[in-house]
Amino acid sequence: MSSAQQTQGAAPQRQRPSVSQRAYTERTVRTIRRRKVANGIMVGLTCLAAVIATLPLVFILFYLLRKGAAMITPEFFTAMPRPIGEA
Repeated sequence: MSSAQQTQGAAPQRQRPSVSQRAYTERTVRTIRRRKVANGIMVGLTCLAAVIATLPLVFILFYLLRKGAAMITPEFFTAMPRPIGEA
């Protein structure tokens, strides 16, 4: 049998990783863990910033609805507006 025929049926053997490859893999695992933690913190801060930025807008909207809702009466929809200068 030739060497080509012998290797066809057998699975290729994997070489063990070198010391530098193992060290690189360990650093990569630590880096991924650190990146995931940093990503979670940044996503949380982004959500917090979005809520803080939206709160004043929500307060203004509720203020306008509260003050404006009192002015909406059936007369508002049926009567013509008064001319400028008449109270």
